[in-house]
Amino acid sequence: MRTPLNRLDPQTRLLARRRWTPQERNIVWRGLTGRFALAIEPLLGMVFMALLAWGIVYRAGHVPSDATLGKIAWIFALGALAFAGYFIAVLVAPFVAYLHTFRPIYILDGYVRYRAPDETSQPN
Repeated sequence: MRTPLNRLDPQTRLLARRRWTPQERNIVWRGLTGRFALAIEPLLGMVFMALLAWGIVYRAGHVPSDATLGKIAWIFALGALAFAGYFIAVLVAPFVAYLHTFRPIYILDGYVRYRAPDETSQPN
């Protein structure tokens, strides 16, 4: 079971560590913004599908001849949800990576370690 990073944890206190440099953090930020540029497509798809669903429901409620049109609005609402999931899936990994730049980098045996020790790590 992985324990959260804690300054008082003796196992992490004894490890050599350092802060991320601004240049390293900028590289990760650049990756996040690049991924966000790719995520514009699902963002626009989500907005478009949501507006279509809302427009169909609105028209079905205000135009008597189109009252049965509301039966297909759920298809576009489902499309909006699918695009929202796609948007989140595209951005989760780079956002988590950027958040990790605010935690220390552990250095073990001359190698940089980017996470706290877990159950598969060798004991001190």
